[in-house]
Amino acid sequence: CLVNRGYFEAISYSFVDPKWQKILDPQSQTIALANPLSSEMSVMRTTMWAGLLSALKHNVNRQQNRVRLFETGLCFKPGEDKAGVDGIAQEPMFAGVVCGDIDQEQWAEKSRKLDYFDLKADVEALLSYSANVSTFEAAEHAALHPGQSACIKQNNEIVGWIGALHPQVQKALDIDQRV
Repeated sequence: CLVNRGYFEAISYSFVDPKWQKILDPQSQTIALANPLSSEMSVMRTTMWAGLLSALKHNVNRQQNRVRLFETGLCFKPGEDKAGVDGIAQEPMFAGVVCGDIDQEQWAEKSRKLDYFDLKADVEALLSYSANVSTFEAAEHAALHPGQSACIKQNNEIVGWIGALHPQVQKALDIDQRV
């Protein structure tokens, strides 16, 4: 569905920079690695956004004016997993990031920057494959812009988030484009 809408699949490490992790998911407790590959990869991710935003920043820094990425994988938190194993809870996640123009550069039309409703259309197209009815409700998330974010609910349970990246988060991560 997302590939047909112009997205590319990204594959990032499950180990992330603790600084990025703290900025994107400040309320979650992280799991530190005993022998990290580097200091920038010393904690297990609790959100997929760290890897995706790093890939987005990499592409934007190489003059890509339109970036659309998604990733699926596991996130890790202290606790008990679904199998009852104590220590590390592994939760399957799906995430995406977008920035730049709505369409690739072309001569026939003026360029237009992506907005919240373009992103919402992509998420709704993806959710249309689910048997559950999804709703969007205005809500705040620490990493998302207040007033430009919503939670996604199915059966009165929050299953996801959608919105613009908070300007302070963008500044802290040194990302120049609106994400």
